[in-house]
Amino acid sequence: MYQMWSFWRSNRFKHRYKEITKKNPLLGRAAAEALEQLQQSQNPLSLGQQKTGPLKDYWAYPLDYGCRILYNTTESTKNINLHRICSHKESYGH
Repeated sequence: MYQMWSFWRSNRFKHRYKEITKKNPLLGRAAAEALEQLQQSQNPLSLGQQKTGPLKDYWAYPLDYGCRILYNTTESTKNINLHRICSHKESYGH
């Protein structure tokens, strides 16, 4: 039987998610739908694009042109680790 993934959310992710859903309901809905898709996927990494350089262990799930969810997974516990919702520049600390 297939086991759904669960989420671990960083404090940075929680804060930004709350901020986004309050300021931009459309983007908030896109984020909620993305989280649902990630959770229901057998392989959440296949839904994102692997980052490079210092973020090579992370994947980015695009929400719109300027915003993405930065995540990785822990296969042994079936956790999707949600690190940030941010722009491309923010994901690299610029």
